[in-house]
Amino acid sequence: MRKKYKSSSSEDTLKIAKEFARGLKGNELIYLKGELGAGKTVFIKGIASYFGIDKNEVNSPTFTLMNVYEGKIPIFHLDLYRLSPEEAEEMISDFVGKGLIILEWGDRLKEDIFDLPAFFIEIKVLEEDKREIIIEKIEDK
Repeated sequence: MRKKYKSSSSEDTLKIAKEFARGLKGNELIYLKGELGAGKTVFIKGIASYFGIDKNEVNSPTFTLMNVYEGKIPIFHLDLYRLSPEEAEEMISDFVGKGLIILEWGDRLKEDIFDLPAFFIEIKVLEEDKREIIIEKIEDK
């Protein structure tokens, strides 16, 4: 499954993320890719709000490496920018099976090594406020 969406604002991105979240059960792994300012955290705010978490609680874990949000399901929000693939894999393995795992800079991992339903989401900057959001389900091995 691969779907493409166009976003013209942060509000659009939030709506796309909420719609995507409707299909989640809470045991998935989401790999997010996008340049700085592309809207990765905005997308996560949309997912979190679907699960009853105040979107204002959601912020990028750039300096803390991980934020945990408690809603209808636990969400583990990790930033892999400053981690090696090995460090990231070790950190992620602690949360497998405990909730939804969302990885900013998820493309820094070499491959999908976890036995979880997974999605790869890329947010591309087209213009100042315009984005293309590509959501792809990583098929079972």
